[in-house]
Amino acid sequence: MRGPGGDTEIAGRIERFLGVPTVVTSTAVVRACRALGVSRLAVLSVYTESVNARIPTFFEPQGIRIVRIGSLGGRYETGLTSLDLARMPPDDLVRAGREIDGPDVDAIFIPCTAVRTLEAIEPLETVTGKPVITAIQATIWAVARLAGVTTDTPLGGRLWEVATSPTPVG
Repeated sequence: MRGPGGDTEIAGRIERFLGVPTVVTSTAVVRACRALGVSRLAVLSVYTESVNARIPTFFEPQGIRIVRIGSLGGRYETGLTSLDLARMPPDDLVRAGREIDGPDVDAIFIPCTAVRTLEAIEPLETVTGKPVITAIQATIWAVARLAGVTTDTPLGGRLWEVATSPTPVG
């Protein structure tokens, strides 16, 4: 929400407080895009239009173009709670992700760490033939890399299969 640099500023404060390397979700997603060679994203969002409008302001200055943003907002009531998001069936994400895919995107990104995305990653990658990056998956991947974990993980998708070198990217 703070734009480029806001993520590293927050991570820096956490790192100074805890005394350990830190990464925040938005940084993790940028690192995932770079590791996968992704520069054009279709975003499948559960956020409001005002929040969606801010997504390109963070990614585009970092060389990641937001080609389009599809919203699940029309499929679900406004004012969803984290519990509502966690109950969203992964099949809904796969269907919606297929709808926003196109030849002009390199990958699909699903933001929001409250959405149950892990079970949707591999099925959506199968139907689109493209990598799927989710907020929670990228965060887990980036933290694992900081900890030196480089093995593949179930449900991790192409990010874990292809980009498992121990050195953080970006």
